[in-house]
Amino acid sequence: MIIRRLFQHYRIRVPKWIVSWIILISDTIAGYIAYSIVLHDVIAKCFPNLYEQFLIWAIIQIIWNFLFLVNGLYKGEFYVSRMYEIETMLKITFTIVVLYVFIDALRFVDFPINARGMARYWLIFMSIALIMRFLIRSFQKVLLRNGIGREKTIILGRNRRGQIAAEYL
Repeated sequence: MIIRRLFQHYRIRVPKWIVSWIILISDTIAGYIAYSIVLHDVIAKCFPNLYEQFLIWAIIQIIWNFLFLVNGLYKGEFYVSRMYEIETMLKITFTIVVLYVFIDALRFVDFPINARGMARYWLIFMSIALIMRFLIRSFQKVLLRNGIGREKTIILGRNRRGQIAAEYL
């Protein structure tokens, strides 16, 4: 009995964990692609050591991942709205990039990457990350339609609304 309940619990939870990790990995891949296209040459001039370059990329990516995690963008739940996720990602990243451009314009700190380079990085990073997230969430919806990752639901009531909900599910 206990083993059966554990299996049921993991049968529901493991697909959600897998989705969360896939989204995290896809964001990391998007960050690496954007970094290698836009930022790598500039960073390589300032930090010729390959270890330091990797460390800078890792710090940037950890910051993005932390911000996304805090804002609930790594949920594996099937009911997460794709449009809400896109809107939240754009708000978070755009705020950081605008802050970077503002600080760079005021010359508080001498950044090696100019505002144009940061805007290109943001555009590439967001384009790749949002496309990958949209594809992952769409694939998740297809799997749910096929019965993978669903949760058991109890519908209480025999009125018209209960029957409509049962038919929908």
